[in-house]
Amino acid sequence: MTAPVPAALLVTRATGSVVDHWANPEGSSASPPQVVITSFGYRHAAAPEADITLDVRRNLRDPHTSPGMRRRTGRSPKVRRHVLTTPGARELIRHTVVSALDLMLATGWRVTIATGCAGGRHRSVVLAEEIARLIRREGITATVHHRDIGKPVLPSATGAGA
Repeated sequence: MTAPVPAALLVTRATGSVVDHWANPEGSSASPPQVVITSFGYRHAAAPEADITLDVRRNLRDPHTSPGMRRRTGRSPKVRRHVLTTPGARELIRHTVVSALDLMLATGWRVTIATGCAGGRHRSVVLAEEIARLIRREGITATVHHRDIGKPVLPSATGAGA
């Protein structure tokens, strides 16, 4: 059984892409729609300002708790698989993409998304990359910035994860 298709995806499927929906009338020079996604770690600094912010410190499996994955990042296929197989992970990603597309339709061209976990190296990176992949599939420019991916691995904090 499949979930109902959100309105933004109906527009996308009906027109070929969200970009077609925003075709510039009369040769307007308006810039194309874009999404800017920042992954970050709450234990390094506050969340960046964004239209949509995801705090996944408690929702998704934490690769930091596994010694074999602790020093890797969300760009590692092993870490990516670990995070994306968490029950509800793909649904959260799809919901975020739909929300971003809906926001673009309602307010204009640029939407910012922030994905945060404790350390900014694992879960937030996986989500940012996957959200960007799905948005690009719709023909929209998606830029990803991993604010804390290069910072040192943090020691475990009780209940906080990485």
